[in-house]
Amino acid sequence: MRDLERLLTGAYPEGLRGVPPAPVRKSAVRDKTFEKLGLERPERQPLPHEQWSQAEPVVKRRRPWAMVAACLAVVALVGAALWALPLATAPGQGQSGPLPAGTYLECSVTEAAFDEESWSMVLTAEATTDLDLDNPNAATGYGISANVAMTTDYSRISFGGLDPDTLTRWTETGEDTYRCEGILVEVDPEFQMVNVLIGQLDLNLELYVGFGEQNTAGLWEDFLLADAPFTLELPMPEGSRLDFVRPNPPATYFTCQAVEAAFSQEQQALVFTLEAQTDMDLDNADCQSLYSFLYTLTFQGENGAYQYPSYDGATVDALAHWTQTGEDTYRCEGFTVPVDLALLAEQGITGTAAGTLDLVVTDTSYVGAEDAWQFFPAVEFAVELEETNAPVSFESAQEEVYYKMLNSMDYFTTARVSFTEVLPGFDEELAYTIETNLDTSIAHQTLTSSDDPDFSQETYADGTTVWEYDNQAKRFSSAGEVEKRRTLAEEWPGITERYSIDENGDPHYRYRGNPTNVSGAGECLLPQTWAFGLLPEKDLWVIEGSLEYCGRTCYDIVGTVRDSYAAQIGADQFRMYVDRETGILLMLDAWNDQGSACSVTVTEITVDDPSICAAFNYDMSPYQDYTQGTGPSLGVIGSEDGPTVVYSAP
Repeated sequence: MRDLERLLTGAYPEGLRGVPPAPVRKSAVRDKTFEKLGLERPERQPLPHEQWSQAEPVVKRRRPWAMVAACLAVVALVGAALWALPLATAPGQGQSGPLPAGTYLECSVTEAAFDEESWSMVLTAEATTDLDLDNPNAATGYGISANVAMTTDYSRISFGGLDPDTLTRWTETGEDTYRCEGILVEVDPEFQMVNVLIGQLDLNLELYVGFGEQNTAGLWEDFLLADAPFTLELPMPEGSRLDFVRPNPPATYFTCQAVEAAFSQEQQALVFTLEAQTDMDLDNADCQSLYSFLYTLTFQGENGAYQYPSYDGATVDALAHWTQTGEDTYRCEGFTVPVDLALLAEQGITGTAAGTLDLVVTDTSYVGAEDAWQFFPAVEFAVELEETNAPVSFESAQEEVYYKMLNSMDYFTTARVSFTEVLPGFDEELAYTIETNLDTSIAHQTLTSSDDPDFSQETYADGTTVWEYDNQAKRFSSAGEVEKRRTLAEEWPGITERYSIDENGDPHYRYRGNPTNVSGAGECLLPQTWAFGLLPEKDLWVIEGSLEYCGRTCYDIVGTVRDSYAAQIGADQFRMYVDRETGILLMLDAWNDQGSACSVTVTEITVDDPSICAAFNYDMSPYQDYTQGTGPSLGVIGSEDGPTVVYSAP
């Protein structure tokens, strides 16, 4: 039943998600049927190596009696599974915490055979470890994966097709000793022929067990590795001949550099775009068969070089996808390596981090090469590791909404939004259009009013200075230097609570800056005021669910306005839509028994489009006849010196 639970939960290592499922082991069903019926299974005699080229084709014949026996065995297995179902769901059987950690892991392959019906390796492994491998929750409580590989003098060939589900069938056979039977590794016949994997081969089962907690990048807190060498004879696929293999000319060079390297906050990973110069055929459909790729990631920290621990899996597979961009030039985009910022911080690696991506590229297509056709390019890079105090996880959805609304500037980089607003105590509707880039400090805002068709104000941030334009008075002035993006720790070092009440009962609100450099962002993109005003007392509001609004997934929140803030905005009830990913406010309606008191309504929004405000490309010629003001800011509606001050301090 542990296999059933594993299937239902989908709990298997991220590195093996892309591996296609292995075929059903017909031979296992057949063997069990012979055993139950007391029949002797006819043995199939392998062909001697020297007779391969003269061997007659094998003609498969239908065996009705075998099919009937297999059906009986399947019925028996299904009945056993249904009988055991209550055991799998009995109270107290669920996982309540991490499984016991381990200190050692040794492994050996005690049996190895090749099943020609499924064209798969069938292995039995024995492990000696203090891990609790036969625990009913081992499939989900441990990250168990494995790989079968062959290392030669000039290459390392990794077999795909290992069925991860077969790694969950461990049975304790002695003290700290476990056996796993029926480990299936499907072999691709085409891959086998291209790499000439025929005859007796020296192979290695590489067993990995992760344990402890998993972080957001899918990495386990700790892990153990074990190698189990074994020997197995692989037959030649039917209908194939060795002389069909035509090796490519060997590669003579391989150089590589990082065109782009960045840290993705969303993926918690380094994302590379690599460019290689080589005479390898990297965009060949069989690239993964012709060439093998390995990598190590090393950072330069306060204590010297630090090699980041990683279990390659699917990450290495991404290195087999290249696109030709020129003569002998190829590009690999989206090569992603998950990293744990906390782990790097322990090594003193924060902020701008320099490192090296060391590749091992092997040309396996040159069959019979006496020399090692390997290349070892070192790709140097530098990335800005985003420093944030954002929790990895939240205790509740309420905590997540509140935190993200107060710190939305940490969850997006560019935005383009159009929205309307009715301020507390006003009837007129203000219309904003904003586009901003928090990295370039370039932004533009337009503001109009429903009460005055001639009213029009604009704000431009050119990366250095913020300029405000009154189109009605044809006047402009400087609002000072742009505000750069900073982390929460830089703005409020040592502060853990942004909202607090002192011994006199007076509330204190700790606002972060406005790196959008436009005033209207405080009503929508950076909704700190609304969060401080409406959400501190969590027993006054609830999340009713999720919905789609303006193409974004939002939390639907309803609540009662606390008394002190209700007096300021003239409303005692509210509803709001908050973007789940960024904390941006997309809709707010606050009302009393006489109707709506204030509102914010987004009509269009685009987030994290890199083309938004990447450069200052605005046409400023319409403002040539404007008069420059010499006094302070124009007092743009919605800024700190405008009507917003009425309710900006809840």
